[in-house]
Amino acid sequence: MTGQGRALYDRGVRLFMVLDFDGVLNAFQPSKKVNECFWPMTTLKHVVRTGDYPRTYILHYSKEMIAELNDILDDERTQLLWLTAWKQEILRVQPEIGLTPVRPSVVVDYAIRMYDDQIGKPAGFSTFMDGVPSDAALCWVDDCLHADFGYTSLVRDCLDDLNLTSVLTLAPDERYGINHTEMSRIRKFVNTVL
Repeated sequence: MTGQGRALYDRGVRLFMVLDFDGVLNAFQPSKKVNECFWPMTTLKHVVRTGDYPRTYILHYSKEMIAELNDILDDERTQLLWLTAWKQEILRVQPEIGLTPVRPSVVVDYAIRMYDDQIGKPAGFSTFMDGVPSDAALCWVDDCLHADFGYTSLVRDCLDDLNLTSVLTLAPDERYGINHTEMSRIRKFVNTVL
């Protein structure tokens, strides 16, 4: 059985841009400018309505970073995949922060335990990408890809199983999200594979 990624590939996708949200676009410590980080940060209140109790989350993101991502995602061959604990709610957040990819974004599902330690991400992503030919490219940006997070061997196994020839993985500092150097690496990778 092939995954959803194969159907997207068959419809012309050649680059899968996989993004987490918290610690990647949503910075955890945006209170000061740090070298290489996007600045200034915009603050937004996002309300999640589940049952009778709405929750309000404070989001911090850079409009400049979002503009750069929009430029990258303005290509029919590039597919934004969300691999985030926000699950389907991220599709409500995306327009609020101004992220407007040309293709509809897709949320990749993964198993969550009682506390979402995100350990299920590699298996969920592997299932999603099953059957995608090796000439597809992958850019996976997730602060949880740091070696000290604890599941890098699962990610490595997942990537080995996918056997894609062009892969870029980045683990931004969760306090600030993607920085200028990382964005330059993403742009260079995209320009090479498309």
